[in-house]
Amino acid sequence: AEFLQDGKFQPWEQLQEAGMKKPDVVSIKRTIGREGKKPARYHITDKPPKKPEDWKRVVAVFCHSAKWQFKDYPFPGAKDGDLVATFHKVKGFHLHYHDSPVHKLIKTWNVQPITLHRNARHNDAPQAGAIWKALDSHLASRNSSLKY
Repeated sequence: AEFLQDGKFQPWEQLQEAGMKKPDVVSIKRTIGREGKKPARYHITDKPPKKPEDWKRVVAVFCHSAKWQFKDYPFPGAKDGDLVATFHKVKGFHLHYHDSPVHKLIKTWNVQPITLHRNARHNDAPQAGAIWKALDSHLASRNSSLKY
């Protein structure tokens, strides 16, 4: 969440070592890429929405290299691992370290890889900015009624 809100990435392992527990939902105020605009609120969770109407507010997904991640998604084909409709509806991202190759399955999906450097935190903010720019473009191309 800090990465998307402030442009500072911390690996989950470091957060766990510091005693942080994984919350169900984290709310952030997006200011990156919103200069001169009011901050936009986003909710981040690793669980799919339970109510069908809540899917209208899902705008992005951070992907692992596992099709099962999408088994509960309501889009055509998702249950079977066909993710064309899923990535048409929601913007897909895949975080990976510069010294780790992008998994071959991820390369077949309409997902934007985001490359992070293990020991170069000054590179995090531009990558967070790239996520927001790509998400804004995705929402604009879908004529989204959500405020972003």
